[in-house]
Amino acid sequence: MSNKPNFVIDIGNSRIKSSQVQGNLILESKTWDRVESLVTALPKNQNIIVCSVKHNSEQIKNIFGDEVFVFNEHSKLPIRINYDTPQTLGRDRIASAVGAHFLFPSEDLLIIDAGSCITYDLLINNSFEGGIISPGFKMRLKAMHEMTEQLPDVTAQSDQYEWVLIGKSTSSGMISGAKNGMKNEINGIVSILKEKYATLRVLMTGGDAALFESNVKGSIFVRSNLVPLGLNQILINNEDI
Repeated sequence: MSNKPNFVIDIGNSRIKSSQVQGNLILESKTWDRVESLVTALPKNQNIIVCSVKHNSEQIKNIFGDEVFVFNEHSKLPIRINYDTPQTLGRDRIASAVGAHFLFPSEDLLIIDAGSCITYDLLINNSFEGGIISPGFKMRLKAMHEMTEQLPDVTAQSDQYEWVLIGKSTSSGMISGAKNGMKNEINGIVSILKEKYATLRVLMTGGDAALFESNVKGSIFVRSNLVPLGLNQILINNEDI
């Protein structure tokens, strides 16, 4: 295995991110507005993996060229997938689970990804057992605005309000509903799963993880970069392909 860092690309629903990864270290990360800009900045003489929730393998090869490794349903994984419809399972969810497994290889894990949606993924005995998907923080705010006649769009204001329960305005009431709804949802799901799996370790990742880490009961491990860590391990796992 080469000691050189690998270059990992994660094309998600709301952002495009590249990272230089070596082992459990993220050496450098960048966010890109356009795929085309990233293509022109691809490193030379470095192994590259691409994970996209928007493109199939052929489209990725057309964009980035044949030299990149495409993470798809045929890739070898260091974990098992026990899922009824593996072809519909988001590659980013798998990558997060692999990253969590890399950090805690002998433990049962719950990975909470607080992004556009909030996902809860269960890894038991190194097997991905499925999970839960629900609306993320800004999605909840946007839904209240778009599915009613008079509730305002407060997504741009959501970081201007302190964490309160009882809002003193329509905007603060909506933000309280979204934040406290997510907080109690997270705590409830964690509580139920810990009753079944007593030694379960909880990890949180995603863009909104910092918003909720101090409001989740019990001990949690927050790591914002589980996806690039996991993609790096998937690339290593497929070096002989």
